[in-house]
Amino acid sequence: DKGPVILAPNHQSYCDGLYVCLGFTKSELYKTYFFAKLRSYLKGGILRKFARSSNVVIMDINDNVNESIRQIAAALEKGGRAIIFPEGTRTKDGDIGEFKQTFAILAKEMGARVVPVAIRGAYEALKPGATFPSPRADIYVQHLPAMTPLDGETYSGFAARVRAAVEKAWEGMKTLPMKCSDFRK
Repeated sequence: DKGPVILAPNHQSYCDGLYVCLGFTKSELYKTYFFAKLRSYLKGGILRKFARSSNVVIMDINDNVNESIRQIAAALEKGGRAIIFPEGTRTKDGDIGEFKQTFAILAKEMGARVVPVAIRGAYEALKPGATFPSPRADIYVQHLPAMTPLDGETYSGFAARVRAAVEKAWEGMKTLPMKCSDFRK
C-alpha cells in the first residue's frame, strides 16, 4: 500500500524485527525503517556500522531522542514504513507491557496508519541471556488490520486501543490448534 505505515509489535525477543518482516518483499524491506534503542552491542564495531548504513535508526535515550524521531518522521513522510516497538523494551516476563505514546504521536502527526502486530512464543524461544533461539519453540506472528487515530482521540487513547488489539490477538494465540512446524508441511 501507498502512504506511511507504522508497524507496532509487542516486543518479546531480539529477533522480533525479523519475525515482523518475514513475509516482506525485497522492495518492502528497502522501505522499512527499524527504530532501535541503543544497546551495548551497538555502541561500536561492525553492528554499529551496519546499522548506520541500513534503515536502522538508533535512539540513545541519553543523547539523540529528538533526532531519532525526526529520522523516522522523515522516512514516514516519504511513504516509508517504520517498525516501532511501543513497549520500548523487550518483555521481562513474556507478557505485554504498557505501550508508550511515541508511535501514536508519529501516526497522528504524520497521517500514518498503524498495523498492530502480535508476537507470541518468541520470549520462550529466546529468553533474555540466550544466544540462539530454541529450535523447538513455536512462534506466532499476526499482522492485524491497520488502525488510524480517531477524530479527537488522544495519543494515549490511541496507544491503548492499539495495545488492546495486540493483546486480544496475543491471547487468542494461546489456543491455536496448529504449531508453526505444521505450516511447513
